[in-house]
Amino acid sequence: METLQLEVVTPERLLLATEAKMVTIPGQDGLFGVMPGHTPFLSGVKAGLLVIGDIERGERYVVSRGFAQVHRNQVTVLVDQAVAEKDLSAKTATRDLEQARQALSGLAPEDPAHAACLEQVAFAEACLALTGSGKR
Repeated sequence: METLQLEVVTPERLLLATEAKMVTIPGQDGLFGVMPGHTPFLSGVKAGLLVIGDIERGERYVVSRGFAQVHRNQVTVLVDQAVAEKDLSAKTATRDLEQARQALSGLAPEDPAHAACLEQVAFAEACLALTGSGKR
């Protein structure tokens, strides 16, 4: 069976380079799935859950905003932040969410830092939800 070559890249490092039969990515317009032979395209990525394989049982990562490119069975996901489910802890995710919300609370919507803080809140919420402790 054909596979995809998947890379998840942050500014700090190549987080993941693997083969996959399917990957689900949180796009700007909603989740999208990519399988071998998919039409080439470029999409914005928003904070959320990236899943390799079956959506219910696959290997899971939380990604922040960025871009995803699909071309010739190669999927490249370039994001500001990404973390594997196995590397998450509820305690750290809770702390990060509290800090992000606190930073956001002091900013007016027109402040240049407001959008970045909103993204950090969304990323922290997704991390916390993946730990199973997410309460919205």
